[in-house]
Amino acid sequence: MDKQKIGDFIKKKRKEKGFTQKELADKLFITDRAISKWERGICCPDISILRDLCKLLDININELLTGEELDMISEEDKNNLLVETVKAYTDIYKKKNKNLLIFTVIILVLYIFLVIGMYLTFNQLTGRDGINFEVMQTKNIANNILKALENNNYQELRDNINKYTDLDYYNEDENKCSEYLDGDIKDKWMGPVCRLKDFNDNGIKFKKHKFAYQSYVGQGEYWVTYEVTINYKDIDSQMVVSFATHNGKINHISGSCPGNEIGEREYNTIREKICLFFYYYGDEDMYLKTMNK
Repeated sequence: MDKQKIGDFIKKKRKEKGFTQKELADKLFITDRAISKWERGICCPDISILRDLCKLLDININELLTGEELDMISEEDKNNLLVETVKAYTDIYKKKNKNLLIFTVIILVLYIFLVIGMYLTFNQLTGRDGINFEVMQTKNIANNILKALENNNYQELRDNINKYTDLDYYNEDENKCSEYLDGDIKDKWMGPVCRLKDFNDNGIKFKKHKFAYQSYVGQGEYWVTYEVTINYKDIDSQMVVSFATHNGKINHISGSCPGNEIGEREYNTIREKICLFFYYYGDEDMYLKTMNK
């Protein structure tokens, strides 16, 4: 098909009928820009509107597709014209579909990269990376330690501390915890196993924990924070405990002191015991003096 010849023919017949491009477009329920593209030979009318277009211009489809008026045309020429027209429109639609497919794939790929980029950027800024392996590992370590505390399981606590820290002085025996309170206190730093025994001896219990939030502080260090419920004399007190890991190892644990729900005269002593339980890099003298109160 000769697009320019068809376009010129449409323009000629449109003017003969006294239609503007806008008027013809309105009758066909399309835009006048489509009419303009036909008449400039940029593209051909869609096959779905050929019949309506021919009716408005008072021509037949054969004349439209040849771009000229036909007084007489043989049956063979009609058949040839039909074959050429079908082939031409098939090629057009194949090209359109191919371009549409390519366009769709490009948009889909760009969308995926956009979503991934936004996701990574958001997590880099906030640290809220729920599927990050390091964060999942940090949560797993924290959960194991807190569950061991709640179950008063010394062996489980010792195993997790030894597995997930590089701190040698945590390999302690709960049956020898009294030795940490004798002699030179600077050489008797109590680890979490003996601290847990001291808690149990004083009637302080870890009751439950609940995940609060997670964060990424940079340079490969991840933090997870939990709300922990401590019970003393049937009174619950809340504290916040944060675990920091780097390369799968705990490098810091910190705990906030609970409020004054405990009350009574022994409040300050119990409060300090609870607060210092998770104080890994603290003042040894301060901790052990607290234990001796």
